[in-house]
Amino acid sequence: MSTTTAAAASMPSGYLSNLRLGADERKRIWDSLTSDRQAEAAGKFGDAGTAAKEQKFTTLGDALSYDYSGTNPLVGQKLNSDISVDSDTLTSDNGAKFGSLVNFDTMDSAVFLELKQGDYPTPQDPTWINDATTKQKYLDAFQSRAYDAYKTAADKFGGFNSQSMLGYDANANGMLDNESELFGFGTRGLKMSDFFDISSDGAGTNTYTLRSNTATNSTTKMADGVAISTSRFMALTTEGKSASVIGTSYDGGSPAMTTKVSLNLLSGPISTGTTAAITINVTT
Repeated sequence: MSTTTAAAASMPSGYLSNLRLGADERKRIWDSLTSDRQAEAAGKFGDAGTAAKEQKFTTLGDALSYDYSGTNPLVGQKLNSDISVDSDTLTSDNGAKFGSLVNFDTMDSAVFLELKQGDYPTPQDPTWINDATTKQKYLDAFQSRAYDAYKTAADKFGGFNSQSMLGYDANANGMLDNESELFGFGTRGLKMSDFFDISSDGAGTNTYTLRSNTATNSTTKMADGVAISTSRFMALTTEGKSASVIGTSYDGGSPAMTTKVSLNLLSGPISTGTTAAITINVTT
C-alpha cells in the first residue's frame, strides 16, 4: 500500500488576513502546518492576493440588520436556541467584529458565551493599622489588586461585558484555527452532539451533559470515541484570539490573589434557558 502526501504550498497573501496578525506571525503559523493542511488552506484562501470569498459584515449597519433568530426561512437558524447568548443580547458591536472573522452565512447553531463576574474578594478590616489614612490606603490597594486580577482574566476574553464564541482545539495546537474548530458552522464546524449528550424532556427543554468521549456519528468530521479534554474547550474573541475557558492563576502578592475561570457548560448539566457563561472568580 502506498500513500501520497501533498506538496508544501507557498502561503497565499490572503492567509489569515482577516485577523489582526502581522505578516511574520501569519507566516509562522503557516510554517507550523503540515503540507496537507497547507494545501487545504491554500485552496480556501486562493492564489496570491486573493482572499476567501465569504459573506461577512462590512459595516455596523450590516450587523444591526442581520437576522440571528432563525425565524426568517431565507436566513435560517444561526444561534443555538437552547444555551447561546440570544439574538437580542448579542451586541451589535460584537456582531460586527465577529462578522469580520467568520462566515455568518454558513452559521447554523453557534454558541455565543457571556462573561460573568463571580466571587470578588472583600478586604477584612485591617485592625492592625491604627492610622485612618494608612488604613484607607491599604483598603484601596486591596481593591485595586482584586480589580487588576479580574481585569487580567476578563481581557483574555475581550474585556468586561464581552461575548465570545465556543470552540474546541481539535488539533491540540493551543488555539482555534478557524470555523472548523467552532461549534455551529454546518459540516465545516463541530457539532454539540459530538461532545455533549443532549436529552429532551419532550416539552421543549434540552439538557446538555458533557461526554467523556466523542459520540459515534459517521455524519460528522469529528473522530468517534476520542477522549474529550475540558482544557481544550476555548473561546474565540472579537479580536480573533483564543482563550481557554477553564484555568487557575495565582498572584503571590500581599494578600495573594487566586483567579479561577470556569464555563458552566463543563461544570455540570445545563438546560434550555440557561446561557452558557464563562465565570471569573477572584479570591484571596
